[in-house]
Amino acid sequence: MQIELQLEAARERLLDLTLRNRLLNFRSSKRRSIQIVDEIPREIYDTLVLNERLMDFRYSENQDAISYSNAESDGYVQKTVDTSILQNYPDTVINNNHTDRFLQTVLSQEELQKRLYYINQQSRTVFEEQGYSVLYLALGFLRWHDDENREKMNKAPLILIPVELERQNDRTKYKIRWNGSDILPNLSLEAKLSEYGVSLPTTEIFDEKDHIDTFFHEVIDAISSKNNWEVVNEIYLDLFSFTKFVMYQDLDPKMWDINNHRLLELVLSGSENELITQDLKNYGENLELPSESVYQVMDADSSQIAVIEEVKTGKNLVVEGPPGTGKSQTITNMIAELLAHGKKVLFVSEKMAALEVVKSRLDKVGLGNYCLELHSHKSNKKEVLHELERSLNTRSNHTVVGSDKYTQLDSMKDVLNGYVKTLHTPIANTEKSPSELFYIREKWRDYLSKNELNMPQVWFPNPSSSDLDSWNNTINRLEDLSSMLHRVIPISDHPWRGCAFDSISLQNEEEIFQVISDFALSLDNLLEVFSYIEHKLGIRIPKNFEYYEKHSEAMEVIVNAFSVDSAVLLNTKWDSFNDEAKELIQQVEIIAQAKEKFTRYALDIDPILKLDTSYIMKLADEYEDYSYQPKWKRMISWNYIRNVKNPIRSYYRLTMPKDPVIVRSDLKELSECITMREQMEWIMAATETGPSLFGNQWDGEDSLPERLKEFADWIVRFRGYLRDGTFTEKAVDIVSKGTFDANLETIKNDLDSAVEDFKIKRNSLFESLNTNSNKLFGIVEKKVFFSRI
Repeated sequence: MQIELQLEAARERLLDLTLRNRLLNFRSSKRRSIQIVDEIPREIYDTLVLNERLMDFRYSENQDAISYSNAESDGYVQKTVDTSILQNYPDTVINNNHTDRFLQTVLSQEELQKRLYYINQQSRTVFEEQGYSVLYLALGFLRWHDDENREKMNKAPLILIPVELERQNDRTKYKIRWNGSDILPNLSLEAKLSEYGVSLPTTEIFDEKDHIDTFFHEVIDAISSKNNWEVVNEIYLDLFSFTKFVMYQDLDPKMWDINNHRLLELVLSGSENELITQDLKNYGENLELPSESVYQVMDADSSQIAVIEEVKTGKNLVVEGPPGTGKSQTITNMIAELLAHGKKVLFVSEKMAALEVVKSRLDKVGLGNYCLELHSHKSNKKEVLHELERSLNTRSNHTVVGSDKYTQLDSMKDVLNGYVKTLHTPIANTEKSPSELFYIREKWRDYLSKNELNMPQVWFPNPSSSDLDSWNNTINRLEDLSSMLHRVIPISDHPWRGCAFDSISLQNEEEIFQVISDFALSLDNLLEVFSYIEHKLGIRIPKNFEYYEKHSEAMEVIVNAFSVDSAVLLNTKWDSFNDEAKELIQQVEIIAQAKEKFTRYALDIDPILKLDTSYIMKLADEYEDYSYQPKWKRMISWNYIRNVKNPIRSYYRLTMPKDPVIVRSDLKELSECITMREQMEWIMAATETGPSLFGNQWDGEDSLPERLKEFADWIVRFRGYLRDGTFTEKAVDIVSKGTFDANLETIKNDLDSAVEDFKIKRNSLFESLNTNSNKLFGIVEKKVFFSRI
């Protein structure tokens, strides 16, 4: 009983009965929802499912029939339809458009294709990664309300047909088809309505289209006691996920004999299972399995063989390992072994990719005909029956291997195992095996190679006579030699290396000591200034004077910094002057130029007020045609003045040009500008891409192009110094917050003074010691690291 309660509790957690569930409270989306209007559900079901025919989508050509919908549709435009039609089924008048192969929508051709493309991409992604379909055509909806909130109406789909979209190529239109899977019930709705004492009719396969009408009437009867509840004729193509709800149905205790299911009892009751205490690697190496009893079809190491043998004995276990450690390979071998012993195997995975990897490996070794795939498009009944028929009619072409082959294989295994055993057997009394000695040799070979040293050759006349004492004595002698090496000072490390004088008097020593002290103070002062700059400006201390040149340039970048958010400074797109930024600047320039020439009315992008580009170019043609007529004739032409010249004049902010060639060029520029704003999805760029690239420098189409260019040049330089380590992370905070609490001019003067003093003291030291940078360090002065001085 305790197990049944735990199983039921686990099932309940799979159901989401809150109004966040789109199967209970459907809200159409302006990206992934397509409303089908003026259609009859039973006729759609007849065409799509019963006759299994493809259906096309028809876009709306009548813009006058389109109106703004209420907030329930997320603010996009849809057609007003009669949603109470289902209450009068089956008395609806059937027209030709109800029985054709077209699904009518309220969307324009461009918007329809855009949404179909998005829906198809999203559903395909889920299908390819998870192996199940989420694309459904919802026929009919139940409008209902919660007892605690009677004013808010909720909407839940009643019949959901699993479908798929297809098209031959990128230039053809999308078509819709039934994917062959079962028509699933809305389990969430059934569970939710049970709380209100309402029981929905079952949604079994409808053999006739009239059964759709019968189902809707049964739903209407079931909700007859509820005020304001109704069934409405709304049809949507949308994405719905049934995965958890199918699991809820599969876990019904009525389908399981829990008392006799050992594995379920172990999982749910928490009973201790038999533990595998052996070290799998050693266990696998010690297995002596005759080849005739092994049915592995892929390579396997000792630990993998041990896992397979544990499973063959009926033990339950969990195998963990990072990617690339052979888990799929082991599963393939395990399936082959269990098939050879007449076992049935169920292999499940959350990711379809894992299923496909194992299946492809089984196909390669000739075991694919023994596999029944129950995922993705192969999960419908027709495909399952087809696979069963194919497997039953397939004849095995496997040949029987003679016992002499197994004997030969076992002999080869003995040789290889003997080789492995020899590699791991200590030599004589050294307690070191060949494998360990090879490791020691390669370890030190790699160390010496990195330090540009050669591996010494040491010969052992008779390694078998060596013992552990001689090994330890050799190590001790090498350690004694190592302890003496630190006393030997190479010339390259001598304190007076590179200095050219014969002798030093006491007076010379005091003078040199003073010069060295002065130089040390100048170095400390220089590093202190560098440290202060690092703290205040986020510019890392340069390693030498060669880096100092970049350090000075970096200070200019900080001094001329723009006020910008840290997210923009850390945007990796600014690692170069990217095409996206160039395109935005170009758009701003085009629109800025257009605003100087044309009125706001001409450039307005309001969906109701916007100008038709074809109309603009038509005006250009007509104006050009009139230009060939005499002036007096144009002046008395009512059509020319009212319908051609006046509309064109209204586009210009200033005086309209008289030259028709210039006017035509201007109108073409206006048309292209309007088209560019539509096609380049200006609204998206203005609300997302622009701010992410330019921060507060971005003001949509009112941004200043030259300011954007200056910012782009500056931030590319900033990102370059940030990437190469010239700037610390603090530079981002300093620039983004504008926390310059120090006088930049004072800092620069202090730095110049410290650098000049350092060079004077350095030259004085070189003169006193009769040396130079090349003699002391082997490189020119600007390349010497401050840390080596």
